[in-house]
Amino acid sequence: MSPSERREMIRQDNTDLSLTRQCTLLKISRSSIYYTPVGFDQATIDLMHKIDRIFTKYPFVNAELKFPRSAEVKFPTFTGPVISRFQ
Repeated sequence: MSPSERREMIRQDNTDLSLTRQCTLLKISRSSIYYTPVGFDQATIDLMHKIDRIFTKYPFVNAELKFPRSAEVKFPTFTGPVISRFQ
């Protein structure tokens, strides 16, 4: 039985068994019954696609080169000796 099916079996109005006991019996975490997934806004999706394109094109380049921590750092061009060996 999948975790989502087990979560559906929880009865919050059941007075005989507490939520903690129900979760223990079904082997799911108690916090998972309160979680509601949040969707992503379009800006986040666009950023994820951009990151995916970079990682797909340059899977062998260090992540720190791809994503500088400071906004003042220019985005590097990938012309170093590591890339020339893989072309």
